[in-house]
Amino acid sequence: MRKSNEDLHFAKQLKVGWNLGNTFEAHDLHMATQEPAVYEMYWNNPLTTPTLLQNIKAAGFQTIRIPVTWEEHVNEEFQINEEWLERIVEVVDESLDAGLFVILNAHHDKWYTPDRNNFEEAKEKMTRLWTQLSKRFEEYDERLLFESMNEPRLIDTHDEWTTGPYEAQKMVNQLNDVFVQTVRQTGKMNRMRYLLLPTYAARYETAALEAFKLPNDSHLMVSIHLYAPAAFAQSDNSESHFDLEKDTQQIDDFFADVKQLFIKKKIPVVITEFAASDKENLDDRVRWTNYIVEKATKLGIPYIWWDSGGKNQTYGLYDRYQEKWLFPEILDVLIP
Repeated sequence: MRKSNEDLHFAKQLKVGWNLGNTFEAHDLHMATQEPAVYEMYWNNPLTTPTLLQNIKAAGFQTIRIPVTWEEHVNEEFQINEEWLERIVEVVDESLDAGLFVILNAHHDKWYTPDRNNFEEAKEKMTRLWTQLSKRFEEYDERLLFESMNEPRLIDTHDEWTTGPYEAQKMVNQLNDVFVQTVRQTGKMNRMRYLLLPTYAARYETAALEAFKLPNDSHLMVSIHLYAPAAFAQSDNSESHFDLEKDTQQIDDFFADVKQLFIKKKIPVVITEFAASDKENLDDRVRWTNYIVEKATKLGIPYIWWDSGGKNQTYGLYDRYQEKWLFPEILDVLIP
């Protein structure tokens, strides 16, 4: 399908976003419960409130991404627990009421692992999950976006955090295609709803971007995570300094690739996760954030900060208990 500037213009409206991290994607609780509140607070965050969402909007964010793990809230027929679904609907509604665009995804679900032995079942579950969600939100307008999967990858293998072997990359593309067809077939507002599709493991490197195939449809966006360089950005690495002279190559390559492979072809890209963990290196984090924000803004690419929230969480930007911003200096860089 021929692309137009319409999709790029819409993507620009998303601008800067905030992830409701470590909340509805909590899993492996090791206890027998289906109580939504227990899951929502299990990873050390309070219940999500309208006040929180209003504060996110008031700070200048335009978009909220709501990560959700579904597989612990379905029955044998993969039907979603109604109480869990209604809680998600409630927070989606409150986010929209606060004036935010909303991205709803499937997060930490192991069923979409792009493995040959798992593939047919993955396609079936993709269809069942997104048929239910699409029908539940079929009347919602374009401010609600769907994202097929989060970091689909070969978990616990040496390829987990690589750009992926060819067969797995191909399966991710095929699962994305099943997702698009499933949502579109439910009709109503879903016929033209904007949909986000990840690369293998949402990787940002050239090999992952080149392997990505966009389905033959419109109103689609590419979802990519940018924790680069990993030694600096991620919490399980010790590098705390970000040098503008020495440490920007991976970031520069990413934006050059995105411009050539997608933006020039009028395909929108969204950085659905990025953040630099707190290593008592605020100046470096500000410098890193500013470098990415400037690059993304020039290309009209929205960017969404991964906020883990919680107590003593290294990616936290907003204290949900005290209702205050922990690092105003980073916030000032994020908000244009």
